[in-house]
Amino acid sequence: MAITITPEMTGGGVRPMRAIAERDVKIVIGRVTFDYDYPSGGEALVASDLDLKELYTILFSPAISGGAGHYDGSRMYSVGYEYTDGKVLVYAGSAEALSGLNLTNFSSRFIAVGF
Repeated sequence: MAITITPEMTGGGVRPMRAIAERDVKIVIGRVTFDYDYPSGGEALVASDLDLKELYTILFSPAISGGAGHYDGSRMYSVGYEYTDGKVLVYAGSAEALSGLNLTNFSSRFIAVGF
């Protein structure tokens, strides 16, 4: 289905930094929350979803269940980003999670850098 993106800083979660190459670098800190039907090939996430024009890098914490970052003892998943296709990928071990995996109540915090 889709992921939900929640900024975790006041003012929309975007903060300008010192200009690099005459462009303002921005950092976005937030959380992605997954739903009940993980799609094969990942969930779409592009720069404009984060209020950015260009995404330079994005780092994710492991996806855990329990809401608000409180691990409830369920399985933990690794989360990555495919820059070419603009997709958030979930991994179970070293392989991408299976299509249709129920990730209800799983979320991952992220920090993104862009312009």
